Amino acid sequence: MITGANLHSLVRVISDMGDRKSGSSVEHRAMEYIRDCFARSGLKDVAIEWFDMHVWEPGNIRLELLPKGTELPCRAVWYSGTTPSGGIQGEAVSCGYGFPHEFDHARGKIAVMQGRALLHFLPTYRFFGSYDAAVKAGALALVVIGDTPGDLIPIFTADEQKHENPIPAVLVSRSAGELLKNRFSEGNPRLQFVLEARSAIGRTGDVIGILPGETDEHIILGAHHDSIYGGAVDNAAGIAALIGIAEELAGRARPPAKTIIFATHPGHELLIGAREFVKRQAAILAKTSAYITLDGIGCGSYREAGGKVILKDLDEIRGIFISPNQALAKLILPIVLKYRIQPSALLTIDIMCPNEDLEGRFHAAGVPIIDIIGKPIWYHTEADTPDKLTPDQLERGTFAQLEIVDRLDKMPMVEIRAAEKQPFDPQLLIERKQTRRRPSIDFTFLPAELKAGQPSLLYVEDFVDLDGVLVDMHWNIAGETGAKGPVVLHVFDKPGRYPVSLTVINNFGTEGKCERVLEVK
Repeated sequence: MITGANLHSLVRVISDMGDRKSGSSVEHRAMEYIRDCFARSGLKDVAIEWFDMHVWEPGNIRLELLPKGTELPCRAVWYSGTTPSGGIQGEAVSCGYGFPHEFDHARGKIAVMQGRALLHFLPTYRFFGSYDAAVKAGALALVVIGDTPGDLIPIFTADEQKHENPIPAVLVSRSAGELLKNRFSEGNPRLQFVLEARSAIGRTGDVIGILPGETDEHIILGAHHDSIYGGAVDNAAGIAALIGIAEELAGRARPPAKTIIFATHPGHELLIGAREFVKRQAAILAKTSAYITLDGIGCGSYREAGGKVILKDLDEIRGIFISPNQALAKLILPIVLKYRIQPSALLTIDIMCPNEDLEGRFHAAGVPIIDIIGKPIWYHTEADTPDKLTPDQLERGTFAQLEIVDRLDKMPMVEIRAAEKQPFDPQLLIERKQTRRRPSIDFTFLPAELKAGQPSLLYVEDFVDLDGVLVDMHWNIAGETGAKGPVVLHVFDKPGRYPVSLTVINNFGTEGKCERVLEVK
């Protein structure tokens, strides 16, 4: 039975297992637990489909500010390169926010960049390709300064398939970053850098369970089971929702019209995700109505204010990511409103794909996708604990996903697939109606000092709309229109003061706007 209490209990059980790093014994224990839950729910052909992967395990990691040897707390970027056993010493050089052009002077030096987590889950060093830029520039190593509150250090990773990366990389806390930046004001400091790791071939896999339907059409529900630390929001909550939905659907007297495949995937944090599943199940993808990612099911909205972290009386902001598919959008929006999955913004995957290894792989294979996702500021840290989400948030998020599955089960696949081939127009989702409040939205930019002829990043910092769902998000950058979505790269041609606005429209036709004048030097 789906209840908030039952779901929260599942989250605690899974999160308490610890760091479910793919290839580890903890991950294997979690996979076996999920398999047993699938079997007890009544799913058929329950199995773990094992495969080999590259396992990378950091050992001695140390970053020191010379000449005094002041230690800077750090965490490895998984699957980055390693140093010789004695480490390396080198001059550090500031590379700004990690735009590729900012590494031009990093040859033979340790590159240091300021990181940001866009929308709390997309690190800028990945967005900009900063690691590859540092390698191309000939840097000795890369240091990424984090911006997580509480001096926590988020852990991020490189691609498991690129396990022989050439240079070591670490992430440091906000306070360690401030110490480094203060030293840069006196000239380029020297660093001692040690990163040792072992690599081997290990085992991981997808956990599969099937609920047979009355036709040969399919719906696939997926969630990643690996984690950074205990990973309550990311993604014990998604696993709990998946198990709850499996129990509900398998317990009904009548089978679904479409066969429903329940799957948990490994190595999401390493960009493995559904890679092997898509290869093995290629034959059924053409008969699949949709792939639904269960990730970031729900959590509280934490924000920094006055040097403190406060919990707002809101859910965390969510993106409703879908294929550019009018039929899917019209199916989902009433359900999102019914279960108060707000504040939220509908975004098509061609504008932004949050999980290239999960729904991204299915979209590339021609399968319509849905991913309703939100992550807190504690993303990828030890503070991602079960207390960051409530039973109510879990229950609403899970029932919303269940109703989406029920609606998809009744909708002919030919109708869904036909909508994939039609132009997507967010204006057709608007049903004009008076609302009590206007949506509010705020954006900011990088770098802090904008320069003509160099790329700038404009991105959404926060938004609120408790009456509707944002369905359109478009920019006006000094008279240039056409850019859409929460994250935009732009180059200002010459110095000056430029008006920039971001306009959002919800499904009831109510507009909100953020306007700024940006100074470019």
